[in-house]
Amino acid sequence: MIFNGFVYAADAGSAAPAMQGGGLSSFVPMLLIIMVFYFIMIRPQQKKMKEHQALLESLKRGDRILTSGGLFGEVHAIKGNNVEITVANGVRVTYLKSSIASIIKPEAVNDKAEKAAAEKTAE
Repeated sequence: MIFNGFVYAADAGSAAPAMQGGGLSSFVPMLLIIMVFYFIMIRPQQKKMKEHQALLESLKRGDRILTSGGLFGEVHAIKGNNVEITVANGVRVTYLKSSIASIIKPEAVNDKAEKAAAEKTAE
């Protein structure tokens, strides 16, 4: 008896005409989602990969670097895919070239003073 109301409600809903969609209109939302993913996620990642590849190609002996594991050091030698890093006096470790996160550029004393002055004027 309780379910009779549900049956009548279901019958009333089936009397409405069914919507007929098709063709291109059903694919437009999917195409928009794919485009958004491309411009928000894929394209920036490709750009970042190209920049990292350029960084690895510009690597040379004597550069101060930071590895992805957080190790600071100086490039001693580059042998193919491997980089020999001097961590301390007499301590050298070998890393994969791809594990280098960035090259550390030394800041001049004048640059630090200018940066501090710019921060004070910005406040």
